[in-house]
Amino acid sequence: MKTLNLCLAALLCLSLAACERHPAGHAGRMGARMLMRDERAQHRGLRRACEADVEQYCAADQTGRDRRACLESHLDKLSSDCKAALDARRMRRRARDDDGGGQD
Repeated sequence: MKTLNLCLAALLCLSLAACERHPAGHAGRMGARMLMRDERAQHRGLRRACEADVEQYCAADQTGRDRRACLESHLDKLSSDCKAALDARRMRRRARDDDGGGQD
């Protein structure tokens, strides 16, 4: 009987320890997913805000950094929505870099 009680107590402790660890890990993964989803949504917002400016000032085959460089080289000519989206993106990246959240 004593052995059975000890085994049940040990099993209960192990299951509780596993339950306590899981939510924190799950929340961390969920937070990372939400952050990535938010960044993708903001990227789409930048794309929409600057779509006309990209068509007007940048080459059709430019992507990523080249396109951003193109937009920044025409900053004085961009629409106010595109300028705001670029500024917001810059601020997010700066905040992420300051927090040490950059990709390794």
